[in-house]
Amino acid sequence: MSNIQTPKKVYAASSHVNTSCCRLCKSVGDMSHSKNLFAKNNRALLATAEELYGGSLSQSELLPRLICRPCERRVNNFKSFKNTITETQMSFERIKRCIEVSPSAPRTLKSSKVNEPLIVRSSRRGINFGDEQPSGKKENRCEPLESLETPTTAQQEHTTESQVAAGMCVTEEEMMDMFLSKIDRELVHVARRETKSVLRDRGYPGLSNFTFEEILAEMRSLCPTVFTILSNMIQLDLNQDKNTAPLALIYGVVMFKRFHELSRVQRLNTVLLYGGNASKELMERLNRYGISMVPTMKYKIQENIGSHFLDLAVQMVKEGKTFVLVLDNIDWELKVHDMRSDKQNKSVHAVATSIVFDRIASDLPNNGPKKCLSDCNMKDLLKLSDEEQRCTRECYKIYIGRILCELFPAFEFLNGVVPVRTPCRYRAEMSSESVVVPLPVLMKDEKKYAEVVDVLDQLEVWVREIYSRAGMCAPPDEEHVPPGPPIAAPSRPDQPASHVPPVPQPDDPLANVKVPCFGDQLTRVRLAGAKDLRAGSHTPQDRLDHLYPYRIVDWHTKRSFLKVIFKKLYKNSAREQGTLRYFREKLQRRNVTIDVKHYEDCEQLFLTIGKCFTVEALVQFFGMETKDGRITRNRPPYYILDVDDNKRQYYDSVLDKFIDQFLITPPTNDDEESSPDSEDFVRNYSLCLLKYYFLIFDFKDAVKEGNGERIATLHKHLLSHFKALPGFNNYAIEMLISVVQNNVFLSEAEAHQCIWASTVNWKGGAGKNIEIDLLQENRNKSIKKAIKSMGPNKTDNAIDKSSRASGGEDKIGENFDVQIHRATQSSSHSHRSTDADESIVMENLRVVKPFAIVPNRMHDSFPDILPDPLVSLDQTELDKWLARHKRNLLLDAPLGLDDEEDS
Repeated sequence: MSNIQTPKKVYAASSHVNTSCCRLCKSVGDMSHSKNLFAKNNRALLATAEELYGGSLSQSELLPRLICRPCERRVNNFKSFKNTITETQMSFERIKRCIEVSPSAPRTLKSSKVNEPLIVRSSRRGINFGDEQPSGKKENRCEPLESLETPTTAQQEHTTESQVAAGMCVTEEEMMDMFLSKIDRELVHVARRETKSVLRDRGYPGLSNFTFEEILAEMRSLCPTVFTILSNMIQLDLNQDKNTAPLALIYGVVMFKRFHELSRVQRLNTVLLYGGNASKELMERLNRYGISMVPTMKYKIQENIGSHFLDLAVQMVKEGKTFVLVLDNIDWELKVHDMRSDKQNKSVHAVATSIVFDRIASDLPNNGPKKCLSDCNMKDLLKLSDEEQRCTRECYKIYIGRILCELFPAFEFLNGVVPVRTPCRYRAEMSSESVVVPLPVLMKDEKKYAEVVDVLDQLEVWVREIYSRAGMCAPPDEEHVPPGPPIAAPSRPDQPASHVPPVPQPDDPLANVKVPCFGDQLTRVRLAGAKDLRAGSHTPQDRLDHLYPYRIVDWHTKRSFLKVIFKKLYKNSAREQGTLRYFREKLQRRNVTIDVKHYEDCEQLFLTIGKCFTVEALVQFFGMETKDGRITRNRPPYYILDVDDNKRQYYDSVLDKFIDQFLITPPTNDDEESSPDSEDFVRNYSLCLLKYYFLIFDFKDAVKEGNGERIATLHKHLLSHFKALPGFNNYAIEMLISVVQNNVFLSEAEAHQCIWASTVNWKGGAGKNIEIDLLQENRNKSIKKAIKSMGPNKTDNAIDKSSRASGGEDKIGENFDVQIHRATQSSSHSHRSTDADESIVMENLRVVKPFAIVPNRMHDSFPDILPDPLVSLDQTELDKWLARHKRNLLLDAPLGLDDEEDS
């Protein structure tokens, strides 16, 4: 009889089927209490119903599609009961790992019985219990599972290869089995611990020194078949630079899915993901692909990376490098979800620190202070030397020459005369990249002296650990307990004990080691005050002798000086053409305020206006109608310009004359009384603005070049400006302390280190230095970003782990960027062109002509302004102020106290 069945057609039993009834029980109820069984969100319910039915439920417009609530409960109960049965049966059994066949087992597999006849089957690992005997009879005897032997993979492959070599016909399935078994053997061999795969090096050293070449080398040597397949699939030969990373990723995912310890690629990707602020959801999704670890592994990885946070510093110290510390406070707010009387928002204060290694080595003597403070005249310390005055004049000429070459067509012949960069003694060294090592965040408030002392104690411990690990001193005593500060003890004015040079002691393991500490005005005062409180301790470590001196930083100084400028020149003068406030409204720079809250915006406005005032002064000086006009005064000798060095001589002579006329105020004669009725206060305002502009522009250029000597000279300039205007006495004191440290308290070597360590260079390059405190401000921004990504897990422990690992994470990211040939991102901010705004300002200044002398002219908001901002400085009061601070600094000095209060 034939086995062919007649085809069947399934259709509705009647054309009048009630489609509003339940599809499972045919009951009719309220349709609002029923569900559509075939809806997308009810697919699990449909699958369970079909499993109960034993077939598929067809969907048709003529058939019911609803399921009632009782049937829904029955289906769910069936599914729940099935799960209960499964769990019950699993509870009766236990599972044991087969160690002998584990890929991580070092022992070899037991060989099968070689004496038994080999049975070739098409399946690679299947065991067939129903094979027929050669005689055609079936074997009725049931053998136990242990007595049945399966041919090994090697035997199967050997049999297939023998058949191929003998010219026998081999099926495609057998060839594929042979191929897959070879791949499997290669990957199993890589997964074994004794193989020591490069993917097993998943600690910080392996992540920071990761290269794709070592992964490809392992693939070529240990699994050539896999490498051949993947490299051909990805077309490695066509573009090796771009295809190496994807090939290594595929190999890493395959090996990670085979053995979880081969997670080097996944850990690297995890570091890159949370370093790029990837969300927890994204990391969970990528983990399903095998690309990264689970999000909770982030903390273990950070802990491993953070344990190496001093490795780079130790290596640099071994090479003979010295370093400085830069500190800054970092604040953030913890907000509660539901505010209650006992649950309020909390402001958290901490201290962030970084190590910055010196780029310039010094062989100067380090044998104590340069001078005796009691023998010094304080006003003489503030005077500029002849060399400092010459350097200042040369820099001013370069700035003016750049403007002439850029904006004045008549002076194009000076292009080859004006230097591209201002002079700097260590130009090559300051163009090199700085080595920065971030230190963990300390959860201390710098407003409290007791906690500042704890910060300095921790810094002492880290300095000792660095030098001990470098083999330069004995390890620190773990049982040492530092003394606490005196209860409610205030710091003395000027913190005299903090400025006394520490005297090395023979029993000090870190004798002659002094690490300068940089900070803003508040930080420096607090650090010096804490050291002053511990000055009477018995050991150098307790006296904090190895943290000396405490230096003021320059970005905060420049910000305070810009506040001086705005307080002097920015008033409610929006309708007075030619003033700073007028141009703020004219250019619609609404984010510019008198308190310099938005520093960068205020600085850009002032630099734009200062440049335009310089152009107007040059137009007036050369007797031109506009910057594109003809020169009528101070004309260059065109007929002899090309002879000898006449261009250079003209450049020097004419710009020296301009500087003397507009930027250098001649000394006033007390016998001569000025006549207010004949004075031009608009011109006075413009000259005052011009002097401020060249000072702040000189400061910015000195920082860009990393010229520490010029910055030290500018500190002398700024002291007088801070002292001349009320409200800036704190920064006047900071400038005084800096000058006294450079010229009195520090040795030649210490002063050289502090002067040239005040700037850093992110990526290297000429003219790309920034202030050392701006580096710390940028790092604080990154720390806050990492803290924000923690969500509710902002615990002290989590913050400590994250900050400890931040330096290592940056190094891992930089190394990865090198491997993938990622373009280096610029470390400087890009700004929109100011040409249009400069044109507006220049047109207005041509109308005002601020440098033309017009008697009795004034701005209503500046009726008595003088051309020199330092004229208002009371010299008698300055002498008393200097004498008072000299007396304070001499209180604890071992050099004796000067009885005379005058300087």
